[in-house]
Amino acid sequence: MNLKLKRLFDEDQCDLKEMATNRVERDRLRRKRVLEMVEAEELTEAIDYIHAAIIFQHGESLNDWWQAHILAMEGVKMGFEPKWIAAVALDRWLLRQSLPLKYGNQVTTFGGIYRIPKLDEKTLNQERALWDLPSKEELLAFKNLRGFVNSDIVSAKEVDGLSINVRKLERPPAHSPTLEGEICDYTKEGKPVYQNKYDWKWVNKEDGAFDYGWMLIPYAPVIAHVIAEDDDIF
Repeated sequence: MNLKLKRLFDEDQCDLKEMATNRVERDRLRRKRVLEMVEAEELTEAIDYIHAAIIFQHGESLNDWWQAHILAMEGVKMGFEPKWIAAVALDRWLLRQSLPLKYGNQVTTFGGIYRIPKLDEKTLNQERALWDLPSKEELLAFKNLRGFVNSDIVSAKEVDGLSINVRKLERPPAHSPTLEGEICDYTKEGKPVYQNKYDWKWVNKEDGAFDYGWMLIPYAPVIAHVIAEDDDIF
């Protein structure tokens, strides 16, 4: 194991847990050091590539997330298990382009609620299992997500035969993209209706904050309504 890289990994995990105010700058310095190690061929074991991948997974550009996927895949090829780190890195790269997720182990916010974005319907649960990932049904219920913030069920409801669990995160996700879209229509009151590439639509308040929205949710026996703030509990 590359001990210098392991120290950088430990720092990354500590900063993520404590949400240090200078975390972004420290992340950039770590990625610079990791890239230097990669170019110097100092990564020799599977765990080295996984440590490097996780550091790049906490990046801020498409190149960072793709690099995370490539590094993790190298670790998997060398025999590292579980394999989900490589799959999650690919999903984050897709998410940041508003593309359907290959596996589904990423979330984005929609009016203060965290949702699993649109999934690639060609990916079956058998393939998810091969990459040590939860099934589609588990994803939509927010069960067994890999590498994600812990959550607890704080309330539950039955709506038209559908079970909805309200899950509260222990903290907001550090790497969830903001909601962006283009005007696709106007309400009767003349307010613009926005739509993103996932076909989610919403209307903002006068101050620009989210007012209300609508989206199609795939059927599952249990759906999670995931929040980070108590004010969002219904």
